[in-house]
Amino acid sequence: MDVRAILSPDKRLRTELQRRKIALLVGTQCFILFMLIFFLFRRKNNFMGVPQYTLILDTMYDLCDQINDEVDRCLKKPTRKEQNNEFSKIDIPELIPIRLSEMTAAFELNGDISHYLSVLNENINTSISIKNRIIIKRVILKVENIPEEEEISMMVDHPNVVHTYFTYRCNYTNYKGVDQKLLWLFIEPLDIKVSIKEHGKKENEIRSIMRDVLLGLQYLHSKNIAHLDLKLSNVMGYHHNNELIVYKIIDFGFSRVLPQGKIEQTYPKRCYGTFPYKPPEVWISSIHGLASDVWCIGAMSLFLANKKSSYFQKKGTADTAGNTKDYAEFRRFLEGKVKIPIDSESSPELVSFIQCCMRRAPADRPTVAKLLKHPFICDTKLSPHEAQNIRYSI
Repeated sequence: MDVRAILSPDKRLRTELQRRKIALLVGTQCFILFMLIFFLFRRKNNFMGVPQYTLILDTMYDLCDQINDEVDRCLKKPTRKEQNNEFSKIDIPELIPIRLSEMTAAFELNGDISHYLSVLNENINTSISIKNRIIIKRVILKVENIPEEEEISMMVDHPNVVHTYFTYRCNYTNYKGVDQKLLWLFIEPLDIKVSIKEHGKKENEIRSIMRDVLLGLQYLHSKNIAHLDLKLSNVMGYHHNNELIVYKIIDFGFSRVLPQGKIEQTYPKRCYGTFPYKPPEVWISSIHGLASDVWCIGAMSLFLANKKSSYFQKKGTADTAGNTKDYAEFRRFLEGKVKIPIDSESSPELVSFIQCCMRRAPADRPTVAKLLKHPFICDTKLSPHEAQNIRYSI
């Protein structure tokens, strides 16, 4: 006879409730265990492009978590100045804050990298180079922009283009309760910055910088990659064999692989790049292409030649402290209605180089291959007739 048949209705009800309670408890525990395993699996497998001889340790994941918390704390501050001030105070062992913006944060990890990465093959040159230093870049992804930074960073390989060792993606909920997708890039360290203060009006150095940038850009364009944010701060260098400085293009945050067979693409309502480096077609028509990078080469050279980049600024009002960007004047410059003088001490070859790069119509600009043969880059002279007809403005 079934035992439940002789139980009173109340006892049967209590027994059934207890059975369901146990089943619910077991089910909940199984679900929690499954989610924990799933989370750990995702965490361990979100690193992309990790070299086969490199093992990512838990301390690296923990470091990313610490950085998330610290950056979030900084971004709570109401002004950019306060955010940067808090960012500079981040105190995580072996981690040096480099740069903070609304969407990115960059750090240098120093010391014994073996605490974070286990290099399994000491004979691999790439593994040796990441033993003591590595740059960590954290990017908040805007999915609607269809970002390509990760793909491009991992596919490029050239002496004048920065090397990215591997990447990592994760989800994060910020202090506002907003779910974010984060991209982490682990990049080779470069020590030498290109700056107007250090390199301005030094033509031999300008030539060396631009030659290396053009070589890197020629490689990118051969892959149909438009960088779209070339500027002085996106070029860095290192001492090769403690002597020659080699410069590299960095930061592919705005970069795009253009459709096959195309040299430009319209991205509606987008204006990639940095003011005041942006070319006319980008600023006015949202057209981005290989020729846009050539304009930026010219803008970098112009700012170095003049030892100044603070153009198109207007004084703030009583309501706005400091200077503000004069977008109307910048547009007039892009349309050719306003000219920027070029320092009279600049060589005719440098002025010619700048003018070739900064032709208003993209189709009129030379290719990178042609620029590599320009007299300024080759350190040769223009003909007397060409030099005599140079006008020192753009």
